[in-house]
Amino acid sequence: MPEIWLPYGEQEVSLKLKREDIDEVVSIKPPESISEKTEVKYYITDGSEFSENLIKERMPELKPLEVTNFKKEEIVDGYLFSYPEALKETLVVCSVRLDPVYWFKGPHSVIAEAFGAREEVIKRKEKQGACEEDEAVWFSKRLLETSGAKAFCYFGNKGNFIMGDGVTVYERLKEFFTNHVQKHRQKDFVIASAGGFPYDINLKESLLSFYGIFGVLEEGSDVLLLAKCNNGLGDEGLRSAILGINGESQALKVLKELQSKAKVHMVTSLPFAYLRKLGIEGYNSLTEAYEKIRKEKKKVFLVENAYLFCKR
Repeated sequence: MPEIWLPYGEQEVSLKLKREDIDEVVSIKPPESISEKTEVKYYITDGSEFSENLIKERMPELKPLEVTNFKKEEIVDGYLFSYPEALKETLVVCSVRLDPVYWFKGPHSVIAEAFGAREEVIKRKEKQGACEEDEAVWFSKRLLETSGAKAFCYFGNKGNFIMGDGVTVYERLKEFFTNHVQKHRQKDFVIASAGGFPYDINLKESLLSFYGIFGVLEEGSDVLLLAKCNNGLGDEGLRSAILGINGESQALKVLKELQSKAKVHMVTSLPFAYLRKLGIEGYNSLTEAYEKIRKEKKKVFLVENAYLFCKR
């Protein structure tokens, strides 16, 4: 009887399955690390505590970039982009994963977020007839090109990273995700791990990491998500929804998209009362959840690192 191990927080949990009950196990691995010499004095991050700690441990000589005093302005595809000259000496530090706004998180998303272009990116993404890459991703890449920033983009806490010129790092990430686009038929029972820490540090990061799972779900399916969420919700939109107040956030949008196709179950440390308010059925263990759901399902499709799972 095969034993499947899936990331959960900073550990892994196992599930024993009969071979005839397994549809497929998808295990997408991060690329090998690439490091090119960069001359930098400053850094900015994607805003996560893990990114902040990582750069302080690896490059303690770098100083955080002050982003409040903009010194340069340029017109980028009709948008007035204001940023410091020092970006050319700045390292952008980012955890890589799929993202509903930018396709994937990378140096382009950090630059757009840090310098106030998020709403412009979303506007271009939602424009009628817009292609995800031609509009939102293309535009955020142009901001990156203009900035001249360098990049250090890492995959989880396993040590894999890509470092170098910002645009070069972006192109390598784009190539990686393009080469790993999934072409599976839709499934009626999916088990997916966000990818462990830091991708399941809270419910917000977890749901965003599950963004790519939507494409593999068939109507009326069940999806069981593994997300430890030791740091709680991490999102005002989710908090508002739990309180019965209308709220908006990308994480909430991803959850609603999943629920439009599937019943959502979750193995997590979050209070089950919170989950019920969000329409999620909670479980303490993977085995318990599987045994309950499988009664009505035949084979299970498993995804080890949902943060890299892209079905477009």
